[in-house]
Amino acid sequence: MTETLKPAYYREHLNQIARFYDRAVGFITFFIGGERRFRTEVIEVLGIMPGHKFLEICCGTGTLCMIAAEKGAEVTGIDLGENMLEVAREKVINHGLKAIFLQENAENIRLDDASFDRIIISFGLHELPPSAQDNTLKEIKRLLKPKGIAMIVDYGPARNLIGIPYRAMLRLTEEPAVLEFIKQDLVEALQKLGFQKVEESYHYFATMRYIKFKP
Repeated sequence: MTETLKPAYYREHLNQIARFYDRAVGFITFFIGGERRFRTEVIEVLGIMPGHKFLEICCGTGTLCMIAAEKGAEVTGIDLGENMLEVAREKVINHGLKAIFLQENAENIRLDDASFDRIIISFGLHELPPSAQDNTLKEIKRLLKPKGIAMIVDYGPARNLIGIPYRAMLRLTEEPAVLEFIKQDLVEALQKLGFQKVEESYHYFATMRYIKFKP
């Protein structure tokens, strides 16, 4: 494959801290039982079964991919960060598992149509500008098998007392656009793109939302 160019919106500093990324995620998720518990819950909601062809878009250091591989899925993870992918490969090998990790732009994924039973993008969609979000969702539709299921896991609106400190945390750790993202009606966006049976649920005081959908 030819070299994958990183778009202007890509946050390169995240790639530079790839070796410390898991520690940061571990600290953030400590209050909800830790990263592994959270990622395992997500995999269970998505319904990963042995033999499923599974794709994670914006896979980062590959923890979720590793858990999917433990479930017996045939795993592919894509990300723009070469350092993130290097950590992901090492992690999977160190656990005696198999997965393919590719440097790909979520807007234009160089994989075949209707290739995957399950696709997920976890805390990656908010990193993209609106046009790139649409392009990524269109790629998910292209890559899903006719009876496949996809899932978005990302920040929610936190419409309760935790909202004020939650939004303050987002201002410190994320790009300003994330405050608009948490207001977005992603269900409507998916329906406009032709996805069927869109199901949205809120978790952890509505700081996270899970959206399952089918082509």
